[in-house]
Amino acid sequence: MSFFDAIKRLATGQPVFSAESENESKPEAADQDTPKPAASEPSQQQSGTPRDEQGEKILPVVTVKRVECRLDGDRMQCWGVLQNQSLYKMELDKITLLGSRLELDNYLQPNEEREYLLYSGDRPTDENNHDCDLVYINESGDYFNAEHYVHFTLQSDGTYIINRLEFSPPVRDI
Repeated sequence: MSFFDAIKRLATGQPVFSAESENESKPEAADQDTPKPAASEPSQQQSGTPRDEQGEKILPVVTVKRVECRLDGDRMQCWGVLQNQSLYKMELDKITLLGSRLELDNYLQPNEEREYLLYSGDRPTDENNHDCDLVYINESGDYFNAEHYVHFTLQSDGTYIINRLEFSPPVRDI
């Protein structure tokens, strides 16, 4: 409302400010009741990635729960149970174990676990390679790496088999 409109209302005996005139002069009044996030404030809608109360990205955890190796001469196949410990569906991308990479290309729902082939190849003759990298993707397309430490068992023929894979936190955002 302009100054002259207020004088005109006063001269005619009408109230200077009414509920209608307040809403007419402020069309955005209804929007002012709802708080708007600041432009720098992170949210799931802006990036598509789940975030905690402080705006930090939530790093989902997928781990190798169990591993079992089957021997066939000098060769070994290792099967493992992968578990999605996050609250979101994850796409399993690949696993690198004993220098060999296998594409997993499958999905795990929240808290789901499933068995996968993790390694197929020669039995190692030493225990120098303790690294295992499990790479997976959230629904927003962010990649994560859950590193695991490889524990071996020495066999009577001097070769080694994988005894277990131990998750080594934290998960890396890659």
